[in-house]
Amino acid sequence: MNVTRQPGIYIHIPFCKAKCGYCDFYSIEDSSLSSAFLDALIQEIKLFTADLSAMPKFDTIYLGGGTPSLLPIENLSQILSALPKYCKLDPDCEITIEVNPGTINLTQLKKYRELGINRISLGIQSFIDKDLQVLGRIHTVANAVKTIEDSKTGGFNNINLDLIFALPHHTLNNWEYTIRKALSFDPEHLSIYNLTFEPGTPFYQKLRQGRFVKYNDVNEGKYYTTAHSILAEAGYLHYEVSNYAKSEELVSRHNYKYWSHTPYVGFGPSAHSFWDNYRWSNVASVRGYINQLQRDTLPRSMTEKLKNSQLIFENIFLALRTYQGLNLNSFKNRFGMEFIRTYRTEVDKLINLKLAEIQNDCFRLTEKGMLVCDEILPAFAAD
Repeated sequence: MNVTRQPGIYIHIPFCKAKCGYCDFYSIEDSSLSSAFLDALIQEIKLFTADLSAMPKFDTIYLGGGTPSLLPIENLSQILSALPKYCKLDPDCEITIEVNPGTINLTQLKKYRELGINRISLGIQSFIDKDLQVLGRIHTVANAVKTIEDSKTGGFNNINLDLIFALPHHTLNNWEYTIRKALSFDPEHLSIYNLTFEPGTPFYQKLRQGRFVKYNDVNEGKYYTTAHSILAEAGYLHYEVSNYAKSEELVSRHNYKYWSHTPYVGFGPSAHSFWDNYRWSNVASVRGYINQLQRDTLPRSMTEKLKNSQLIFENIFLALRTYQGLNLNSFKNRFGMEFIRTYRTEVDKLINLKLAEIQNDCFRLTEKGMLVCDEILPAFAAD
């Protein structure tokens, strides 16, 4: 499978053309500080790598946001040219950029390929214009189709499409249409998410005001199983709760690092990192981020050394989101304990309910279990 234990790099580009009502990722619509941000970003990379006792080889770079495709080509080139000056990169590095339709054209996409970007993630969300309007997206279905076609013409042969289900006033027919329309483009990868109402977002306020109604778990489950049925029939590998790939070689190598507890470092405002059993996050402010780095200070807002109990739970929580599940031998080698014996009550209960199974020395959730994984996983938390 297209996964390794080498660390990855995430770069948060915080600029957006317009903030979507459901999004709780840090972003701003004012790009006037973009030049100072880029200087600060490169300074953060320099400071972090200078502190490393040994330089590992990174094999993924993920440009997320925000809307990375709003950055001019010369700015993206500046970032990607700086990284190998301070980081050791694998020659087979997977380099992904998130792109919103309506912010990119064929010429830019061809230049992305020239810069070495070899994977693209398109924020399509829906192939129904009314859905896009409800979500507050800046693009239309026509824009989405054009961006997919341009990505192929521009030389991308590893394309992910993001789609969202359980929108306000959504129907199963709408959702099935969107899934089948996405498949008509033969994408290498699909990420399927249910709409969430995060505190602090406009959608959350509308939910509290009664202007939006959240789907219950049963109805959300129907959307999830509809997508799974269609994608499984089309031959896609359901390798993580929300992610499908045409083959094991097309699994998102970068994202799999999160689920396999592999180290990664995040650069940029609000970016998170997991490194050497530490977790930290950067300040969620472009101005604050710039100010700290101008003083040669890493822009941390939180740093935590994880206790062994936290590492165990995270390892279980993340592994059980994947179709492979938790490797029992690896768990014992890492933590010196037998998973099945330690969690016998929870394991037996899940197996009896047909929510989990043991297969090839791995404890994994069944498709039925994947449907309710968020309710299952807290049972493995330390007291």
